[in-house]
Amino acid sequence: MRIALFLLIIFLSACGSSGIINGNLINQPVPTNQARIVINRNDAILYFASGVNVTINGIKEESLARGATLIKNIPAGRTNLSVDATADFGKFTVTFDAAKGKTYFIEISPRYETFGRSLEWSGLNAIFVENTGPFKAKIKEIR
Repeated sequence: MRIALFLLIIFLSACGSSGIINGNLINQPVPTNQARIVINRNDAILYFASGVNVTINGIKEESLARGATLIKNIPAGRTNLSVDATADFGKFTVTFDAAKGKTYFIEISPRYETFGRSLEWSGLNAIFVENTGPFKAKIKEIR
């Protein structure tokens, strides 16, 4: 019974925003001295109930549900984008130099190699290894 209750709490707390967040930006020009990121969480079934927290330069922006997209203008320059799961250990970080006027299309997807590991191993791994956690982020295209 405790396990079922624990899983229910995790699934209910792991929701994220769905749809397109800040969709109005996509048809607007990128402001001077800024870049734009379009972050899409793919529709993969693995970890479907877990929200993915998106952090840009140390600021948590949104928690994305499966299939959701976040569009955001950011200052040009060094950018750290991190993703982590609401109910899991570890995070995955992508660092890049955002160029003025460019749009970066980033995909968030599950890290299949993490499926089935224990929570104890996850916590230990997150302490000692970079780019851990159940999700990863990858720049798919730059325009």
